[in-house]
Amino acid sequence: MKRNMKKIAFALLLNLFLFFILMFVLDLTGTISLESFFTKLGFSETDPAKIEDPYFLAREEIEKQFLAIILRENDLELERETVRSNAQRLEDKENELLALARQLRERENRMAADKVDESRRSERIREVASQYMNMPPPQAVERISALPDDLLVIDIFRAIDTISEELGRRSVVPYFLSLMDPARASEIQRKMANINVLPNDSDF
Repeated sequence: MKRNMKKIAFALLLNLFLFFILMFVLDLTGTISLESFFTKLGFSETDPAKIEDPYFLAREEIEKQFLAIILRENDLELERETVRSNAQRLEDKENELLALARQLRERENRMAADKVDESRRSERIREVASQYMNMPPPQAVERISALPDDLLVIDIFRAIDTISEELGRRSVVPYFLSLMDPARASEIQRKMANINVLPNDSDF
């Protein structure tokens, strides 16, 4: 009896072993899936939610670092744009200052040239006034009366007054006026009393 039980137990174990061998071979060939088979039998239960990706945290950290790099690049680009804008404004301001400096230099040069021209003009008027003082009065008045610009005549008369004062002599201007056409002489006297502007002379 015991011997029969051993044979039966051995036969069962052998059959069970052969069964697993068969199932393994079928699983290898793709005919059936052992995992699904045991799952249906209740021997295996897979919870996909419990399967963890060992590289998940590493990927998350890399994504965070990548995002931080992108944000930093954007910040740097904004800073570069700000620097470029400030540099352009400084360059524009520098150009404005340079232009203003050129204008000031040109104005100073013009003023210096005007002073030189005025000085030369005054010297020329003084020379002409001296020549008229050394001429016979009728001849001097004839030349003075031929000048079309009353203001130039006034400048010459003033130069005659200045030279006469320096020499301690009496000015001949009143005598010259008395020899001129009365209407012209009256107009010149009126302007001498009211006008203090010395015009540029183009008659010399």
